[in-house]
Amino acid sequence: MQSEKRLTGLTFIEQARRRQILDGAAQVIVELGYANASLVRIGEAIGSSKGGVLYHFPDKNALVGALVLDIYQRGAATIAAAVREAGDSAGARLRAYILANLAFTASHRIEAMALVELSSGYRSPDGRRLDEVMRHWLEDPGRSTEERAELAALDLVPLVRQGVESGEFRASLDPDSVATALRGAVDAAASRWARDPGFDPEAYGRELADFADHACRRVR
Repeated sequence: MQSEKRLTGLTFIEQARRRQILDGAAQVIVELGYANASLVRIGEAIGSSKGGVLYHFPDKNALVGALVLDIYQRGAATIAAAVREAGDSAGARLRAYILANLAFTASHRIEAMALVELSSGYRSPDGRRLDEVMRHWLEDPGRSTEERAELAALDLVPLVRQGVESGEFRASLDPDSVATALRGAVDAAASRWARDPGFDPEAYGRELADFADHACRRVR
């Protein structure tokens, strides 16, 4: 999966076309599944052709990589901003993290459904699953300082550890275990929504935030 980091040289029209291709790819992946989401189908979905898609992305793997990175980067920016605005309290920051995650999911249904499909159907050319590829991307030392600051907000471990060390959270909490459990609960929302169109991600987010607060906060 290749990251397309250098977009500053693109013209406005090229950036708009690239955006259209990414959105079309997400839609086709949701409708047809990853295996059937060919470049021909994606081109047709946006009123273009396979050649039009290949002008911007060398192959399907590069397109899928760019799509996933785009979703992660937009989500990271939203979540990082919410966590910063929550102030210094670990409890407030944890609540903001959960609510921002689920609000982003709620307002980006197609992207969320595409990630659900890719999490089970995608394999990189060297056989890696999506989560393995994304872990490598998140740890890329070539990330800019700004990107690193945003991506740091996606890591719950330091946030939970902050709460334990400050005495705001229970001293017995293991930050790694709590972060794994909460991240899993956040990620499960998209899968639930894919099965149940009536599911409300934001209502779920409020319940999860309340649960996390009760589970983590030290009783005084």
